[in-house]
Amino acid sequence: MASFTVQSPATVAANRSGPHAIVLVGSGTTWSGSTTFTLSGLAGIALVQAIVNGPTSAVLIVTTGPATGTLTISDGTHTATVPVKLKPTYTRRWFPDLDKPR
Repeated sequence: MASFTVQSPATVAANRSGPHAIVLVGSGTTWSGSTTFTLSGLAGIALVQAIVNGPTSAVLIVTTGPATGTLTISDGTHTATVPVKLKPTYTRRWFPDLDKPR
């Protein structure tokens, strides 16, 4: 029985500037240049390009919006999912007292 999974990333970052690459690995799939991949489940996510490297290997280039949740990817026959989450924002803090001799 054919299926596919998202090999990477484990989580797609929401609201990120620039495109993401989602690597798909199939088992028993027969992907070709005519395979149509679709995305569903979240608003604001767009498929920019689908690159089929072989019958069981593909890379999807996507852009994301602010929506978070579960993204469903379909090859027209099978589906796989990947979570879409906001990445934490880190603030670098400077502690001037640490530089003072004690």
